[in-house]
Amino acid sequence: MEWSKEDAKPLIRIAIVLAERSTDFESNLPFQAYSLEGKPLFSGAKGKSFRIAIGESTPAKVIYRIRFAIADNEQQADTFVQKWQKQGHKTEAMWVGQRIPLAGGREINNREIWIISEPFSSREEAENVRQLLEDFGSTTIISQVIAESSGYLSINGKKVEAGLRLVPIDRKNNRFLLRNVRVGAGFHWDHLETQIFSGKLEFRIDSQGQVCAINVLDLEEYLASVNSSEMPPECNLDFLKAQTIAARSTIFATAGKHHWGEAFDLCATDHCQCFYGVGRIRQNSRKAATQTNGEVLMHKNKICDARYAKLCAGITESYENVWDNRKIPYLSTHVDNMEGASPTYQTLTTETAIKQFLNTNPEVFCNPTIYQLPPHLEYARHYFHWEVNYSPEELGEIVQTKSGKNLGAILDIIPLKRGYSGRLMYVKLIGEKGDLIVGKELEIRRVLSSKHLYSSCFYVEKIPDSQQPKKLLLKGRGWGHGVGMCQIGAAVMGELGYDYATILSHYYPDTQLEKIY
Repeated sequence: MEWSKEDAKPLIRIAIVLAERSTDFESNLPFQAYSLEGKPLFSGAKGKSFRIAIGESTPAKVIYRIRFAIADNEQQADTFVQKWQKQGHKTEAMWVGQRIPLAGGREINNREIWIISEPFSSREEAENVRQLLEDFGSTTIISQVIAESSGYLSINGKKVEAGLRLVPIDRKNNRFLLRNVRVGAGFHWDHLETQIFSGKLEFRIDSQGQVCAINVLDLEEYLASVNSSEMPPECNLDFLKAQTIAARSTIFATAGKHHWGEAFDLCATDHCQCFYGVGRIRQNSRKAATQTNGEVLMHKNKICDARYAKLCAGITESYENVWDNRKIPYLSTHVDNMEGASPTYQTLTTETAIKQFLNTNPEVFCNPTIYQLPPHLEYARHYFHWEVNYSPEELGEIVQTKSGKNLGAILDIIPLKRGYSGRLMYVKLIGEKGDLIVGKELEIRRVLSSKHLYSSCFYVEKIPDSQQPKKLLLKGRGWGHGVGMCQIGAAVMGELGYDYATILSHYYPDTQLEKIY
């Protein structure tokens, strides 16, 4: 991220296209194209269609490491290094993140220390070692570029530099239109869209040797789109303000981490935050950004990593049960209602407890049978309760495709560990040809569906046959990882008249609002 001295505003770099062979765009007004070094290349006419494609490229040379842990300071990092070295792993500590400049020489320092393994030459080699770890789901594989990609791009068939930057002549009114931008890749809403962008566009060769498109724009303009890309712009204004502040906080807390070593701050997908261009901005979404300009959530003098998910199904999950095992106080489990609105909550870590809970009708904000959903949120109704069933053979094929492991027909799914909300952290798949332990939350959802399961908050019923299960029935609730703000619950709170500060304090306890610019 950078601070625009000219406009006195923060700028953000968002990857809107990744790993594509080509992408098509046009501009509503004339623009100037430059190389990434600032050399003028050509002038672009308004309304003319352009295709950026890979001309010739060599992917980056990459090594892979296991990230064992994340530390906030050097003392904590030393402790982690010693712990993992005692277990026989060669490790090192690496600073990751950004120092983000603000007005007046101030900066936001979001850097943290990653404890990483020695390098591996392939992802498969690193993954084989990671799978031997006791709590492997709390670790992850990271890639490190040791030699940049090379080659050149073509535009309408003509060779150009390895990268180029499109600069509007009329910055206020210029819009770039990109066609066939992928949205929701790998999830059940995966589709292509035509999207509109303000600011500058960059095209580069990414680490895979493919086309990467980056939108460089005003952070607040970006946020006005995020709140209406993540959720419908018809939502209550106070909810949209809460969504905007959560998104703004997440940017400052995570820029330079989720895509460490890349030429951009965040991507435009659910991996970071949904950003579908400025064409999504409506009056309410614009108000939500301008009326909260510069506001973030703080916890102990640090900007919060204010994560959120679509529908928690009644109980939010704690951070450490979904990602690495850090305990983050403001991302801890709680019931999605105000105090006293439902019976005493019991931790849902046992099979008996989760089955009882999933067969009740809890009084929680995201329950559409308790609180009426406005028309623009009706799409979320069927995510509160859901069922999926597979034949053993069908699930075996899915597991082989997603994991690369041929277990044959899947005969059973054994829960090994659940989080406080009942979300599965680890499961054991019992196959005709072998077994496989899968975790944590997102990996379970990925491996057990041709797309992704809505959530890992489910239990399994076997519909018996004479010899083996005829069907495996997954009975579940919720959509997403469940950590932090429940977007549907928060939107309902807005409809009920709660203001944005109350919504945020409900989902992120022990945090404070602060205006940083």
